[in-house]
Amino acid sequence: MRIIFIIKLSVLSVILSAFTLKSCKKEGGDSQRSVILWKSTEGLNETDEEVLNSLSVSHTYIRYADVEWNPVYERHEPVKGVNAWNFDYMSANSTAVIFITNEVLVNLTYPKMKDLALKIAALYKDRHEEFAKRYGNIFGYYRNTNPDLDHETKRAQADSITTDWMKRNNKLLIDCDWSETTRDKYFALIKELKTELRDTEIQSTLRLWQYRDYKLAGIPPVERCLLMCYSTGDPKNPNTENAIVDFATIKKYITHSRYQTDLDIALPVYSWGTLFRNGEFAGIISPLTLNYLEGNPSLFQQNDSTHFTILRDTVLGNTYYRYGDKLHFQGVNIEELLEIARFIKSKLKPGEEDKISLFSYDPLYFNQIGHENIRKIYRVFSNPVSFLTE
Repeated sequence: MRIIFIIKLSVLSVILSAFTLKSCKKEGGDSQRSVILWKSTEGLNETDEEVLNSLSVSHTYIRYADVEWNPVYERHEPVKGVNAWNFDYMSANSTAVIFITNEVLVNLTYPKMKDLALKIAALYKDRHEEFAKRYGNIFGYYRNTNPDLDHETKRAQADSITTDWMKRNNKLLIDCDWSETTRDKYFALIKELKTELRDTEIQSTLRLWQYRDYKLAGIPPVERCLLMCYSTGDPKNPNTENAIVDFATIKKYITHSRYQTDLDIALPVYSWGTLFRNGEFAGIISPLTLNYLEGNPSLFQQNDSTHFTILRDTVLGNTYYRYGDKLHFQGVNIEELLEIARFIKSKLKPGEEDKISLFSYDPLYFNQIGHENIRKIYRVFSNPVSFLTE
């Protein structure tokens, strides 16, 4: 009996030690600075490179593709994301993102699970190779200004850089707003993906409700999740003051620190306009900045600080506006966002292995908020000594 008791104590000691080490790891050091690239038509250029480097951003999430449900043909279909050749600059550290709509899961049957996993795995491999080659060409070939190197040598260096980038960034984040009724399918799909992509680290996004109500939503079978700290309101409700983020709502969701995976954090820096026609929700206008609305008084009549009336029929981007339409601008208040960031740091204690990401990177958003304010957001998750040297 004594031997068994000692063994049990030893096992318990190991478990407690592992838990303690994990807790210490998460509390120490500066969190990694990251941005999420969500545009499907634009990459990064050299101006973006200067901005991101000035903010010490060391990681990017790249939207490789979406997987949507086609109700006409009753099948899931991939929608390719941004083309790698649109990038004139790429981060040395990146994570791929594939977005899967919940409708795909609703219509997915278990016999078709492996088929979907195979297609997603093939899609990821194809896109990952495409981005790796682009990175290798940028830094091993196009920016290689050594006049003593011939074409073959540069090509060999580019190939070597391509291989290194591909191995270093072999991570896939699955973005899906799974529900209580589709969680089992989603978790089964992740397990299939882990089988098909054995050398790839599979991660999952996590909505606020999925974090708070983890007993109801379940916990995905991954080691790391990206907690999306935004979309706190209903944009279709004309009485919603700000559907993007609200500190009071954030506090209602982040009520514990018991989640059983490592967590990266995503905070919002985007803005949009909710469009209403004859009192009915007519869509979301994005990207959109307050500077643009206030700078076009012949098109937008400003009723108060965030509400506008369309003054004439017009088309902007892919959106058709009608005379009399109501537009409600919603964005991020920097002081409130800093308050949210400090609250999240105190509750979740992200550390040096965790990423703080801003959703989403767009010069329009960053210029509207201001680069110094962007820097302040990141600094919340840094040690005081670190940002004194910035």
